[in-house]
Amino acid sequence: MQRFKSLLPQARFSSRSLYSHPRPFSAQPNYAQRNDDEEDPQNQILVQGRAKSRAAILNRPSSLNALTTSMVARLKRLYDSWEENSDIGFVLMKGSGTAFCSGADVVRLYHSLNEDNDALPF
Repeated sequence: MQRFKSLLPQARFSSRSLYSHPRPFSAQPNYAQRNDDEEDPQNQILVQGRAKSRAAILNRPSSLNALTTSMVARLKRLYDSWEENSDIGFVLMKGSGTAFCSGADVVRLYHSLNEDNDALPF
């Protein structure tokens, strides 16, 4: 084991350096606060691009980047256009804020179902 350790670089790591970026945690995020930018579908998905790559960035950090139907539709249009472009080698997807994506926006779905209660078939 000592012989193996001598082959490693002499950099010293502590357990704190491995976790140098603390992530805040809240058991009850505040979904009630909505930014005006979050209502605009163009601002919910940001796009960054270089010569041979594209990045789609989910931009709803206050709702843990939960997906809405308009976001899914925009992502599909973006991916279809990128797939047709033979110059693009890879596509990256990431989330802004502390979460990548919490899944579907069930809070918004719940509110829309309650607003359209008469339109439900059951």
